[in-house]
Amino acid sequence: MEIQDLNGIGLALTFNLAAIAMIAATRIMQLVLARDGTVDRPATDVVAADQLPMLEALQVHLEGKTAKQKNPHAKHSIDWLAWIIGKHPAKTARGSFSAQAA
Repeated sequence: MEIQDLNGIGLALTFNLAAIAMIAATRIMQLVLARDGTVDRPATDVVAADQLPMLEALQVHLEGKTAKQKNPHAKHSIDWLAWIIGKHPAKTARGSFSAQAA
């Protein structure tokens, strides 16, 4: 998208679109940096607090029986969240998300 293409959209809408993109990019970068387990931030930096119980339930299904197959990160930390997202098999072979994969 070129800046000339935004003339018909309006300045306020363009600003909102840029703000949404920046928020999404920031959340993605937080998760990427959390993968190594050195970030000491709560998961609520990325997801809403009311989503944490659902993530806890999802974690139970993603963890295996051995210690190596369990989430090694502190509960409700951003590292904990990154582990769950990384283990979730939501993507299908075609690259789209499927509710049945959950």
